[in-house]
Amino acid sequence: MTTRDLATLLETIDPVAAQTVPLAEAVGRVAARDVGAVEGSTALLRTGVTVGPDDVEALATAGATTVAVRRRPQVAVLCARADLATAQALAGWCTAAGAHAVVRTRPGHPDPAEIEREPTQVPDLVLVVGAAHHGALARLAWHPLEAGSGGPGIDGQRAAAVSAIGDTLAVSLPGDPAQARHLRDRVVTPLLDAYAGRAPRMPAAVEPRRPTLAPPTVAFVAKSGTGKTTFLERLLPELAALGLRVGVVKHHAHPTPFDLPGKDTYRLEEAGAAIVLGACPVQVAVFRRENGSGDLDGVIAEHLGGMDLVLIEGFKRGSYPKVELHRSSWSADLLCEDEELLALITDEPLPRRSPQHGWDDLAAVARLLGDLARVPTLPAPGSRR
Repeated sequence: MTTRDLATLLETIDPVAAQTVPLAEAVGRVAARDVGAVEGSTALLRTGVTVGPDDVEALATAGATTVAVRRRPQVAVLCARADLATAQALAGWCTAAGAHAVVRTRPGHPDPAEIEREPTQVPDLVLVVGAAHHGALARLAWHPLEAGSGGPGIDGQRAAAVSAIGDTLAVSLPGDPAQARHLRDRVVTPLLDAYAGRAPRMPAAVEPRRPTLAPPTVAFVAKSGTGKTTFLERLLPELAALGLRVGVVKHHAHPTPFDLPGKDTYRLEEAGAAIVLGACPVQVAVFRRENGSGDLDGVIAEHLGGMDLVLIEGFKRGSYPKVELHRSSWSADLLCEDEELLALITDEPLPRRSPQHGWDDLAAVARLLGDLARVPTLPAPGSRR
């Protein structure tokens, strides 16, 4: 399957046709040709510039009543019912960006023939949400799309892909809202710019992380409901008593943002902010669109590089040394093999080679972790080191 490069794809796109509109309807549209003031002076309006209120006022002062602009790009958003919310959000964003977007949904998988059957309503761009490789759409030749240095899938996110429905470019996006937003900004934005006759706003190259080494890191894993958070709550004071600065990563495998829909920070990120920082007298929170699972070492190095020790709650599939928590009343099986384990926290003896500690043996677990830390720990009370 051939990978397509976004920059190369943009070079093949012809802007949509021009049309003449009254000045009152020109705001937000893209100028289709230069408009001069008087002979020898600079142009009042340049081709490819988005017309603003000041431009309209200057044109009116110069005696113009109409202006040539690009028509709005027509976008069809295809989705199955399960992905309707994501599709509606994409359509609303496309409309706000100056396009005319319509959502087409059906109970099963979208059918590309719907586009070809309506020759009078053929869109300039088709966005297929969530189901690009199912049903009738599976018969299309899809090619992974690469943008900048992000590689196929763009920065480790689930891949966008391109195909064609008749003569119309089709782009597939994941149904997950957070991933669709990420690819919307990095793929759909420059495509809409090209169709509208603007200079495409290309995604910025992925900035390399600071060359900071990640601190020693241990993952605490267990079956859901075993009590990882409660155990860590009790363990952290013991680690602090040893003089350690400890960072904690709360990991979950589902592509669900930690921020809450409806919150101001969520709304600002949804509107296009690359990073949103919340600050108050007692806390600072940073929200950034990023695949945290794809490069967790990099995330830890950048945000927790100054810690002596980092504990991850979860991430049982990662390669970090692990402490597994076990309750006989909750599950008979363990998640990890002995070679993965630094220790077991258990309420019963288990036939394993790994060191085993009881749930209340917090000081011993803290000392075990302290031996891994970057700095010498303080001696335990009453001990000599």
